[in-house]
Amino acid sequence: MEIAMIYIVVHSLIVLMVIAAVILTVILIVKSRKKTAGRGIAVTLAAVLIMAGSLSVWSLSHRAYPGVNDWSFIGRDIGSVEQRYGGFERIVTEEDGSGYAVLRTEKIVGHDMYDSNDYTNYHMEFDQNGKITGTWCERPLGG
Repeated sequence: MEIAMIYIVVHSLIVLMVIAAVILTVILIVKSRKKTAGRGIAVTLAAVLIMAGSLSVWSLSHRAYPGVNDWSFIGRDIGSVEQRYGGFERIVTEEDGSGYAVLRTEKIVGHDMYDSNDYTNYHMEFDQNGKITGTWCERPLGG
């Protein structure tokens, strides 16, 4: 439940920042038409947009699990991941060489996961060349 709350809070902050950016933009437009100083509003608007952009990038790059940057795996060779993190829990290869590998999420984050019902296994889908094309987390094998 705590992990879901992280995503709820991040997405709520993004929505609030977008609303604030729209409001600040309207205020800035109104002030610029009246020829009054809107420098503070412009700086605040820039800060809000930078924070909203940063949270959006974080949200997109940590879709499978908050503690793992999925983009650090996408495009990497499955062999280099196995070498770095040790053996996989399971690896399934199709006839064409594509497949998926399952790695314990705890090996990636470097600590025991206390609330890991849905995030115990980190799956990496790879193509015929062994390049990782997708990632996701799911419950323990057989669970």
